Amino acid sequence: MRVLLTSYREAAAFDGDARIGVYSAANWQPRGLTYPNADWAIPRTSDGKRIYISTYGGPSNYWPAMVDFFEAQSHTIAEWLNDLDTEYFVLACWCPYTRKAGEQLRDHGSFVCHTGPLGEVLSTFPGLEVVLDTDRLERMWTPLAQDA
Repeated sequence: MRVLLTSYREAAAFDGDARIGVYSAANWQPRGLTYPNADWAIPRTSDGKRIYISTYGGPSNYWPAMVDFFEAQSHTIAEWLNDLDTEYFVLACWCPYTRKAGEQLRDHGSFVCHTGPLGEVLSTFPGLEVVLDTDRLERMWTPLAQDA
């Protein structure tokens, strides 16, 4: 099984391909899109409030908090993966095409996105290959890039 973590903009390339399921991994979708939500992939508190990077004081605290968030949902994720009827699927997010991500790119040369720690956790599932789009590979903030 293979998952691509990408933006809504890039996910549109898979519309209409019955072999590939496209799912939303964000709180909202661009107008006109109706991808099913992968609710477990959307960072929210237990009472449904959005989780922000600023909640954790920046990316170096946000990343491990999001890893913990997704690891806590491992059972739910495993069940969801088991129920998929496609070998390939896409999890789509707004990044890096939001105002905030654009500001991060301008000011720091990288953007922070929950799909980074999400991919880290998904990569621990046996038989699941995690693929990042070019934006995530080349421009997303990661703890490894920070340490370099």
